[in-house]
Amino acid sequence: SGDACGVAGGKPACVGPTAVVCTDTNVCTSEECDTKLGCVFNSLDGQACNDANLCTGPDLCATSACKGATLPCNDNNACTTDTCTATGGCKSVANASGCDDANACTTGDVCIQGQCLGSGKVNCDDANPCTADSCDTAKGCLKAPITGTCDDGNLCTKTDTCSNSKCSGIATNCDDGNTCTNDSCTLATGVCAFAPNTSACNDGNNCTTEACSGGSCKPAPKNCDDGLACTTDSCDTGNGACLHTSPKGFTKNFDDGLLSPIELTNPNPVFNWKLDTFQASSPNTSLYFGLVNPINGQHTYGQPQLPLAITGTATIVNQLIPAGVGSPKWTAMLNFGKAAAETQTCATDRVEFRVNGVSMTQVCSTTSGFIPITVNLAAFAGQTVTLSVVFIANNTQNNGQGAWIDDLAVSWTCP
Repeated sequence: SGDACGVAGGKPACVGPTAVVCTDTNVCTSEECDTKLGCVFNSLDGQACNDANLCTGPDLCATSACKGATLPCNDNNACTTDTCTATGGCKSVANASGCDDANACTTGDVCIQGQCLGSGKVNCDDANPCTADSCDTAKGCLKAPITGTCDDGNLCTKTDTCSNSKCSGIATNCDDGNTCTNDSCTLATGVCAFAPNTSACNDGNNCTTEACSGGSCKPAPKNCDDGLACTTDSCDTGNGACLHTSPKGFTKNFDDGLLSPIELTNPNPVFNWKLDTFQASSPNTSLYFGLVNPINGQHTYGQPQLPLAITGTATIVNQLIPAGVGSPKWTAMLNFGKAAAETQTCATDRVEFRVNGVSMTQVCSTTSGFIPITVNLAAFAGQTVTLSVVFIANNTQNNGQGAWIDDLAVSWTCP
């Protein structure tokens, strides 16, 4: 620069007294001076350089500039705070942050002077007598099953043992075998309790209905009442079915050859009531009052040599006439052969039909064969009565055939 005419090489020439200094203070360029172009700066891209920043590196020239990648200021310590300054570079300062010391057996991990330390220990006690408790720094609490006796804390169990990490025992048996109690065990004392209930129960009797009361099975008779006064209501203990029996009266036709249940009263040792097959209403045998001559079979109640009154009674005792029945009656068939010379009135020989000793009807004349006799028993419903057939003869003309009775019956209808 500062060119002027002068001498160069002994010859006149245009000369510059001062050489141009070509510098751009850029470490990433090379400088030269071209006589025609002047200063020329050539890029040094790819060459190492120094950008004077301690937080970058490695530094290289790129596009004629010195550049470096930011340095990672991380010491991988959670207990330090990492920073970087251009002149000081990376620095790690201890902090007091929470952290993880990678130990599963500690708690309350915190940074102290750049180190992560646990402040407490993990409590691995699960209060289970059937596990062995421990801690692994990597896995944490471990609970290994153990065997043997234990105590499950329940007074209502016994023989407690460990199985599959559980303590359990055999429950106390409080069953008293009574369906009418709720059986339980009191946890606080281990004592069995038996509380009465009102459950259904069974006393084994098909003819009762049962319910629990006061801790026992209380039966009540099954109600089989059909509302009919003239039926006898009962229960079949075999199957529990209600039975309704219409009361039956009394029948007797003497063909069984028995007097029972007829009771005879014969004051006269000769003329009296007896079974006879001479004639009957149905079919073979009847009850006859009089004498049967053993020689000729003649029937009579005559005693001309001994003119005394004759009597005899055939009785049915304890005959119940049920309440509520309809048309109760006593019936019989009578054949009366009165002495022909007797007046055919009731002042002489007769047959009376009595209830409780009171004559209800009487036959006082000879009948033409068997005739029906009916005594109304409606007035005696609900009572037990005595029914009597009484033969009465006076003390004269006692030479009739006598009396036959057959087909005695007591009957009624039941609504």
